[in-house]
Amino acid sequence: MNFLRPRRASLGLLTGAAIVVPTLLLLALPLLALLLLGDRADRVLPRMRDWADRHSWIISEAVVVFFLAVTVVDLLR
Repeated sequence: MNFLRPRRASLGLLTGAAIVVPTLLLLALPLLALLLLGDRADRVLPRMRDWADRHSWIISEAVVVFFLAVTVVDLLR
């Protein structure tokens, strides 16, 4: 019975990058907007914040779906 044998935990570099890179990009969005837009960022950043507040449930669902997909792929291997 293979499912009873413990598997060696291994997070490959690609799997780690698939989590770290999007997270860093999302965290860097305000800074990137400020650097790229300059003075126009004063108008754009509050609108980005308001959009994220209004659509936070969509963002949360996307995160849940992402981790669900990672889990299913891991279980199928």
